[in-house]
Amino acid sequence: GTMTPSSSRYCVTGISPLTGIWGESTSGGFFPIALKKCGYDAIVVTGEADKPKFIVIDNGKIEINDADSIWGKNTRETITSVRALLNDEKFRVACIGKGGENLVKYAAIINDEGRAAGRCGLGAVMGKKKLKAIAIKGNQPIEYFDKEELRIQGKDTLGKILIPFATNLFAHYGTLIYTDMGMVIGDVPANYFTSTEFIAENLTGRALKEQYVVLKYACSGCAIGCGRKTLFEMDGKEIEVDGPEYETAAAFGPMCGVLNFEPIIKANHMCNLDGVDTISSGVSISF
Repeated sequence: GTMTPSSSRYCVTGISPLTGIWGESTSGGFFPIALKKCGYDAIVVTGEADKPKFIVIDNGKIEINDADSIWGKNTRETITSVRALLNDEKFRVACIGKGGENLVKYAAIINDEGRAAGRCGLGAVMGKKKLKAIAIKGNQPIEYFDKEELRIQGKDTLGKILIPFATNLFAHYGTLIYTDMGMVIGDVPANYFTSTEFIAENLTGRALKEQYVVLKYACSGCAIGCGRKTLFEMDGKEIEVDGPEYETAAAFGPMCGVLNFEPIIKANHMCNLDGVDTISSGVSISF
């Protein structure tokens, strides 16, 4: 939420149910800046509820509400329902889906419809605590130690971000620019890590734009805008889905021997709805 460009990230930490040791995962979007503006730098959740709950933080005021009516809903339904319960569309929501509720060891935490803190199974930690969602909103000013120096450094950083050619590639094609680049240097696994060669041109950002209507967006304060929303037909209806990002496309694509976007987009959307990590899901399936 400061003048530092591309800094809208938040980090979730805890003991990973997948590894049994320290785990952390990050996500972007608009939830992070909302956390800062609601008056807190961090949220620490201890203990375990006896029934489903969701936390509300509104300009520093904290409430813990019953979540019985939204337990069992997917992540998009949860975000919509929480805002309806609070009668305020301005709330930013991070939540779990059925993956977290059922303690899947690589369950994710989803915010802003499609941004995911996916690694290490921290969605299952929320599920164990019966914490369905956290809704935050605020407009409190951000205090600076040295506002002028931060402005100078932020301007310098922005200039360095905008100069590289890679920035333009990310802006035009999203993170999928790495599919063919990575394949050339042997950095994209295929067929469950047994190969690094595949028809990469089928799964690039350019290929996605040629086959689907792809909308660009940026996380709060980001000058690059690598986020993508794709218009996709599912169950006879055209819907807007998030991504897919490079890691997701690699896991559900060449790792599984799949070289076309349709099943990748569908798998990505289903994982986001249920709140499970796309990378771990794709690797597990490929095995």
